Amino acid sequence: MIKTKFICTIGPSSSKPNIIRRLIKEGMSIARLNFSHSTPEEHFKLLKIIRREAEKLNKPLGILQDLPGLKLRIGKLKKKIYLRKGDVITLAIDDENSIPVNFKDLPKVVKVGGQIFLSDGLIRLIVLDKDEKSLKCKVMNDGELVSGKGLAIPNLKMDIPSLTEKDIEYLKFGLKIGVDFIALSFVRNSRDVLLAKDLAKKDAFIISKIERGEALKNLDEIIEVSDGLMVARGDLGVDIGFEKVPVVQKEIIAKCNKLGKPVIVATQILDSMVNNPIPTRAEVTDIANAILDGADALMLSDETAIGKYPIDALKMLAKVSKKIEEKIFNLRENESKELSEVVSYVACKAGIELKVKALVAPTRSGLTARRLSKYRPPFPIIALTPNEKVERILCLFWGVFPYKTKEFESIDAMLEEAERIVKEDKIAKGGDRIIIVSGDPKGIVGETNLIKVHRIME
Repeated sequence: MIKTKFICTIGPSSSKPNIIRRLIKEGMSIARLNFSHSTPEEHFKLLKIIRREAEKLNKPLGILQDLPGLKLRIGKLKKKIYLRKGDVITLAIDDENSIPVNFKDLPKVVKVGGQIFLSDGLIRLIVLDKDEKSLKCKVMNDGELVSGKGLAIPNLKMDIPSLTEKDIEYLKFGLKIGVDFIALSFVRNSRDVLLAKDLAKKDAFIISKIERGEALKNLDEIIEVSDGLMVARGDLGVDIGFEKVPVVQKEIIAKCNKLGKPVIVATQILDSMVNNPIPTRAEVTDIANAILDGADALMLSDETAIGKYPIDALKMLAKVSKKIEEKIFNLRENESKELSEVVSYVACKAGIELKVKALVAPTRSGLTARRLSKYRPPFPIIALTPNEKVERILCLFWGVFPYKTKEFESIDAMLEEAERIVKEDKIAKGGDRIIIVSGDPKGIVGETNLIKVHRIME
């Protein structure tokens, strides 16, 4: 069982039911709907298809709504453009004869001689001249440009809310149609996150995307109030410099790991597989390093949204992840004296000594399974929950495999169901040991205070 979680962006290459079904079978844990593209109504249609296919396969699957935020973008192009090094192009507002942009103040915030990056930093421009409505730029490297691609300016600061009016509209729509996770773009501080959490109440899990240098200055406060984080390396690399991203990625992951907050690594995970059936060696190494760093999940974007090989990309991601997980294991230490944390850590330690096949975590809130995931035990965490929303939220957590069950009235009923599941799914067989970690079925929701070693009946 692969413990790293996989998020796949659903787009033109993966929107058909048969492709979605194959992605689920190959290990997609969460489907991402990118609200920077398509209409809300189109995303709702996709969501219904995704839910239906997951239900057919009897697989839990989370759905992540990614809000566009105040991202500067290329407007609608008549067709894709191939830019060549040395070309001189014009970026303009409302000019069909130029390359359109969605930001009317662009000429005001960029100086002549300044840099602009397109398509997650793949294309670099130098500003040669400007007027009130346009910029004349020199292309510094070859690249393909399509409608809606991002436009980034290093160190740009804008004194406006990260959560735009359009984001709020989309967020409310997402809650209405039942998304499980909401990703906030261009988060700068804890206030941005708290505003979204206030709107979402407890109906969705809020993921803060770290893609600005300003966010790094406020990282601790952002992590504290967020449900999880995403290292969005494209815009982050443009803003702080590509050479700084690897160390920053490690620092963000380490801080999230320490607090038990799930963290996603995103952007160009297998970018070469948008057009090629095999990855580069550098991409494989990047995946390995993200897992070794402690990422809970890895996210595919263009690879599955518009790529030629969406299934192959996911299969490659799973293949590399499985191999890396076979070679690593370091149980994380516990620094807390809080009862539930101590019990969770002791269960992981005991499982290693007793060579158990799994930890089984009956949970109403999901907290018990999430605590166990924090310590990265070498065996699967089987989460049993009566709550369908909790089941889908747990799809993000490293090493957790959620199952929807009935509410347990007793520990005996809990043990009976746990044994049935681990035997049916061939996680354990007769004579093997598992450890049950839970709270009292009739006790306080979220508290973990029970450990029971159980031998599976022959």
